[in-house]
Amino acid sequence: MPRYPIITVDNQRYYPMRYNDLRVGVRGEPATALIPFYDSLPEALAAVHIHVESLLAPLRKQFSGSSADSNATYRDKLANPTVFFRGQDNLKFSIVPTRFRLAGVADPKTEVERRVQKEQTRAAAIQDYFREHGRAELSELQARAAARHFGVPSTLVDFTFDPDVAAFFAHPPFSEQEQRDGATLGVIYAIDMGQLQETFGMMAWGINDDGGRDIHLVNTKTTWGIEFLGWDAQAGTPARQALAVPVSEALRREHARLRTCIVPGVSRIEAQRGLFLELSLDDKTDARTQLFFWTILDFLATKWCFCRADHVHVASDAGGNPRDLFHEKDSELERVAGGRAEQ
Repeated sequence: MPRYPIITVDNQRYYPMRYNDLRVGVRGEPATALIPFYDSLPEALAAVHIHVESLLAPLRKQFSGSSADSNATYRDKLANPTVFFRGQDNLKFSIVPTRFRLAGVADPKTEVERRVQKEQTRAAAIQDYFREHGRAELSELQARAAARHFGVPSTLVDFTFDPDVAAFFAHPPFSEQEQRDGATLGVIYAIDMGQLQETFGMMAWGINDDGGRDIHLVNTKTTWGIEFLGWDAQAGTPARQALAVPVSEALRREHARLRTCIVPGVSRIEAQRGLFLELSLDDKTDARTQLFFWTILDFLATKWCFCRADHVHVASDAGGNPRDLFHEKDSELERVAGGRAEQ
């Protein structure tokens, strides 16, 4: 197992995560946030569930039978999304959309154009497949989300309503390199509506044409103040700190919105309780604002990191039976999409 710079304070351990990407639009030294660190995924997942309960318990009291109910259906969850999750098996990755992950690319402009074309082609092929097989018509957004699920680069980011599913994607078996060098740390992300409201100011909800929710960022601020747990090197202790983020001009307008959608009719996505998010702007070519927003959202998200072991984490229901997160019935659709199902 590689060595990591773990900080221990009052029996709680933290990984100091340095956000170099926050140099985009933020003055001063990159922020270093302390992320709770655990020896194993089960320990981290227990902390995730405690956090989720703290968010949902007040809603259950206020709205009996709402989407905060653990028994709410996949579609009910979208009616009023409260918190959603993402799991990643390496801390070097962020939740920035795959279209904008361009580190090491020699010609970014050409590569982005290639990725856009691939997404359009694969989404159209998925729509045609649904028509030919008598399935429900998919909108362009839903078809693009399905393509993203099968590995196509996109401005959509895939999340899940289920922390156990996020844990599954954060804890795959070791790769060949990891078997040689030791595993990287896995991480689970959680984003909740309270975080968005507190950071971005006023929010308005709307139902989009795809049956999802549009979260309109009615921003009232010129600077976002994001509190986080940092490290006071002088005192040698953790300390609450605040990151002052000047808001880009594009995100000071009311046209910025966070779109959500689910994809009906794809068994794997439904089993994974998948939710897809996209920042929608009037200027669809404004990649800089997209990158800026998602970098801030990555920093804002609550996180838990843990040591991975060389086995897959099996998400299971209350009865202990493994969930089939990769239904065989979608194998043909996976071929049409030209990719591999992933989160």
